Amino acid sequence: YTRMLTGTVERAAGAGYGSLSLVCTPDCAHPALRDLARAHRLEMASQRGADLGERMCHALGTALAQRPRAVLIGTDAPSLGRDDLVAARAALADGAEAVFVPAEDGGYLLAGFSQRVDPALFSGIEWGSNRVWRQTRERLEALSVRWRALPTRWDVDRPADVDRWLREEGLTDPGV
Repeated sequence: YTRMLTGTVERAAGAGYGSLSLVCTPDCAHPALRDLARAHRLEMASQRGADLGERMCHALGTALAQRPRAVLIGTDAPSLGRDDLVAARAALADGAEAVFVPAEDGGYLLAGFSQRVDPALFSGIEWGSNRVWRQTRERLEALSVRWRALPTRWDVDRPADVDRWLREEGLTDPGV
């Protein structure tokens, strides 16, 4: 996980975003998190909310209170590249109110917003199911949000996904 987290931070740092935040759970006290934050000058905050939707909405809302656009990415998405992050920023700068990178398993890896985020978009979603992206699209349409979807990618949720990640990284031993 530390290797995947470090890769995520390095890709985000290389995408040219002005500031980066690491939103942690249950808190930010782990030495690996602190070392990573120090090395990349990351802001750190603890996740807040009862479920994934509330936690994402809070993180995005906090970021949007400080800047006009915010992009939230998972740390379990090694397929999400620097170009995806640049494309997400460009979509928001070009007028999209929201941008997403769907996941092969029916969720999504990235959610970006311009100006504000509506909490209704994240409530009542079947988090962890293969219906997340479909339900999110339905909400986006119902709320009349101007949104864009970038190319679908994969994330690491199950043991087979770990094996895929290791193969793609050229690793054969998780301890490497």
